[in-house]
Amino acid sequence: MPNPRTRSVYLAQNGTLLFLLVLLFLFAQGPDLLYGALSLGLLAAYHALVNYYFTPRQIRQAGLMAAHLGVYLLLCTLVIWSTTDAEEESLYWIVYLLPIMTAAANLSLLRTLTVCGLSSGLYAAFFPRKFYFDPHLRTEELPELLILITTFFIVGVLVQSFSENQRRSLELQEQLNRRLLSSRKKLQDSLRKLHRAEEGLRRKDRLSALGRMSAGVAHEIRNPLGIISSSVQLLAKKLESRTGDIDQLVAVVQEEVRRLNRLISDFLKFGRPASPDRHDTDVRRLVERTVRECQPLAQQRGIDLGAGIPADQLDAYVDEGLLRQALLNLVINALDATPSEGKVRVSLQRAGRGVRFAVHNTGSSIPQELQSRIFDPFFTTKDRGTGLGLANAHQVVTGHGGEMAVHSTPEEGTTFSMWIPLREETDESHPRG
Repeated sequence: MPNPRTRSVYLAQNGTLLFLLVLLFLFAQGPDLLYGALSLGLLAAYHALVNYYFTPRQIRQAGLMAAHLGVYLLLCTLVIWSTTDAEEESLYWIVYLLPIMTAAANLSLLRTLTVCGLSSGLYAAFFPRKFYFDPHLRTEELPELLILITTFFIVGVLVQSFSENQRRSLELQEQLNRRLLSSRKKLQDSLRKLHRAEEGLRRKDRLSALGRMSAGVAHEIRNPLGIISSSVQLLAKKLESRTGDIDQLVAVVQEEVRRLNRLISDFLKFGRPASPDRHDTDVRRLVERTVRECQPLAQQRGIDLGAGIPADQLDAYVDEGLLRQALLNLVINALDATPSEGKVRVSLQRAGRGVRFAVHNTGSSIPQELQSRIFDPFFTTKDRGTGLGLANAHQVVTGHGGEMAVHSTPEEGTTFSMWIPLREETDESHPRG
């Protein structure tokens, strides 16, 4: 249905045709009045229906413009035929302006001139023959016919010229709009990249300060822990009457010392992140090895652990030890979060100019409000976690110039992904799949 503005144009067009129909009843004479009214009514109905339901652009895109103009010419000729008699030419030559102006508004100059020529030829074909053969009448009537035909061509050329200028202006405007949209998109992309860079810089500053503090604290704690562990062992040996309670307490102290020592080791790793020692590595074999080493733990917990990796060798310029440490951390975390009879899948695929590792588990999901903090140091959802495993993995990935992400929903489970460039490059413009 047309909008209000289009509806007003539609009413104006059809009002003009209705006026022509009224003129037919006012001026037409003779027994062919009914045929003239019917033919002009048919032309008006066709014009009204087509303009109401279709735009010229839709007709062009459907490849029906030639057929549309053909129907116009046929109906206009029917009007001329029904209103022409042997003594008088038709008064409704103006109907041929419909196909002429339609062609001029939508086609090239050559095709517009073709429609003008067809309209002129059809009108001339139904011109009373006595005007051609009677010398007296020919002198009077043929100049009028030529003027009329010339008018067809003048109208066609003028409307086509105006329409061509309008089309060029519209094309230029569309090009400018496309450029504006493209520039806007580039600006938005640049702002997003700038925002990520600012967030990354602030994060690095925080982590750097935290790492230095952690390293200092860890050094100060590790030595007393070693002394405590050795002293407890010596004390246990010197006790003559050792009971089960004493052995149990000694075991608890030693276990807690070992746990604190692991925590301090993680602190030291985070405080002094190692620079990647890159070599060409078949990352497909790295994934296979990691999954194979974690299979006993998965079987013990009743979890289905599998891998989806390419059949062919896939080399990347990475530090195999650090990358394996990060991937192993993700797999173990996934196994910890997956209930019995759940599934964990490790996948590897080429992604743009890099490779993407993904670890998916069907365990409990991570709440949306916590996902932005999941890679922060000391943040953990585990009861006995240190909160440094994912932070260290994130450092390994960013140290390789890559990106790490998490996607988690209650319906789909949780997926951790690591994107690592194949070469030692971090250009943001590289496609990452």
